[in-house]
Amino acid sequence: MCHIHKKVEYIHWLLAGSVRFYVALNEGDPEIEVCQFTGQALPIGWNGLNPPGRHTKNVLVASERATFFRVELHAYHTFLHTLTDVNLHIHVCKKQFLLLKKAVLNQQSILPPDSAIKTQDHDHHYDSVAQQPQAIMGLLKRSPFFEFFEDTELMLIAKQAVRREYRPDDVVFQQDTFSDGLYILIEGNIRMERIEHTQRLSQWPISDQGFIFGWPCMIAEKEICTAYVVRRTSTYFIENTRLNSLLKSDNSFALRFYTRLNWLVDNHINAAFIRFLSLHFNANQLTIQYLIESYQTQIKASSELHQIPHLLKHRTTKYLAFEILHQLIEVGTSRERRIASICLDLLRAEKQEMLFLRHLQEVYEVVTDTNREPDAAETRKACSAAVRRLCTFFDYQMEGWHHLPDKPGHIFIYNHLLNHPDYTLNNNFQITLESHFISAMILDVKYGDPGIRTVRIGRSREFAHQDYYEKLGYINVFTKESDSTDTNKRDAARNHFFDTAKAFLLDGYNIIISPEGTSYRTEDDIPGEFKPGAFRLALETDPEPMIVPIVMLYFDKRIHEAKRYCEILKPFKISEHPLFDQKLGITDFVNKYRSAFKQELEQAKRKL
Repeated sequence: MCHIHKKVEYIHWLLAGSVRFYVALNEGDPEIEVCQFTGQALPIGWNGLNPPGRHTKNVLVASERATFFRVELHAYHTFLHTLTDVNLHIHVCKKQFLLLKKAVLNQQSILPPDSAIKTQDHDHHYDSVAQQPQAIMGLLKRSPFFEFFEDTELMLIAKQAVRREYRPDDVVFQQDTFSDGLYILIEGNIRMERIEHTQRLSQWPISDQGFIFGWPCMIAEKEICTAYVVRRTSTYFIENTRLNSLLKSDNSFALRFYTRLNWLVDNHINAAFIRFLSLHFNANQLTIQYLIESYQTQIKASSELHQIPHLLKHRTTKYLAFEILHQLIEVGTSRERRIASICLDLLRAEKQEMLFLRHLQEVYEVVTDTNREPDAAETRKACSAAVRRLCTFFDYQMEGWHHLPDKPGHIFIYNHLLNHPDYTLNNNFQITLESHFISAMILDVKYGDPGIRTVRIGRSREFAHQDYYEKLGYINVFTKESDSTDTNKRDAARNHFFDTAKAFLLDGYNIIISPEGTSYRTEDDIPGEFKPGAFRLALETDPEPMIVPIVMLYFDKRIHEAKRYCEILKPFKISEHPLFDQKLGITDFVNKYRSAFKQELEQAKRKL
């Protein structure tokens, strides 16, 4: 019936039956239905009245039969003479609003229930601040909504506007209620969210200067979503009764206002379709590609938006995409600003990952980028501080802090997890997240020192691995990932490990060891086989140190995929452990204790 980008030749008024709106990411791909509409007098193709006069949606008849009143768009059609009727524009706006609401509610078909939803009352707090009309005029002229209004009209609006200040967690208005007027964002962030039974539906946040919200009251409609204040926010506010008085006093002003409001609602509908698409695919880069392609006839061929899908494909160029999007928010056209805003919202997780990678690089450079030979203890402290900054980028849950011994000088063991391949640095080095977490977030916080780790002896070509760990003064051990070597070298390294580790323990340092000697995924049958070295070290050291076991889960995932989990288990001395039998020896204990530790891991997985 209607296809995106094609010239609009007719406006079709739906008199009976149903239509469905769909998207297809690429030619030949299956169609994805994003919304259905059943009802009378929905205009399809109304945007053809505005440049570039092309369809912005794909529409097909959904019912067995549908009836339309078709109006041809050409300069001589009598229908065009009715476009000066403000009531017609209000009618179209109300019908478009109903389509928008259906598009938002359609998220119910793909969103899972949210058990964390709690109904609660919210206070509607704000502080009013007097403002000069000239100051308000400056923002109105930069607002995408008001960019086609006359200065005299903008001054009338400015004289009615007051400034409102909101604090985080304030509510501007609630779903299914009438807002008290029109809001224009000065700065801040507004989350638009609707609670529908056990599901949390959403529209795009309001975060760009000059964007308006609260407009449904101007067509006597209730708000679809509740407007939550995310961070300190400032708005200009025009009471709806005052704005209505202005519009009633000037027909051309009212016509311009409702023409622009139809433009705004159409943008919200397209944005709702994009939101549905992002939820459907859970692949935001693909959604962004469709978003930009869907607007290709409405943005210039020279627009930098066309570069975004290509820049996002590669990790080394992704930061350029973010730079372009942020620049367009400031200096782009109204269309570019809106598209850039949606892209940035879709890319919130990717942006966090990009910043996380930069901080991973910072951890590496804190250790390796120095022209002098600093003390290893100083380097470990600097590394620990950088890791604590890194840990602010992901959620984690830590339990068992009360189990930590009061004083240092013990052996901390943990199950070793793989690094996610996306977190490999450009020099192919991977920073092991869970062991760094133990050093920085547990040992350094509790004891004022990040402890000493055992690290595998890197292969001959692993230059980054060598440069990094040599600066930290850790204890090198051979593992199956190390280069093969003769027995004498391995024996010498083993003796060095025991001698050095004992000395550190007796000096009051904590030692961090993974008994597995290799790494696994959280979903694997973990832990792997335990090597006896850490346990033999404890038995052969006098006085005998405690073994402090730590369960680590989901440190192998991307930061937005899962919350990291760390549980400090009750420490013990091997000589006092019920599984230890001196006659059977350390190997028997290690095998039995691995089974006990496995049970702790499985229990932790079940409760998460």
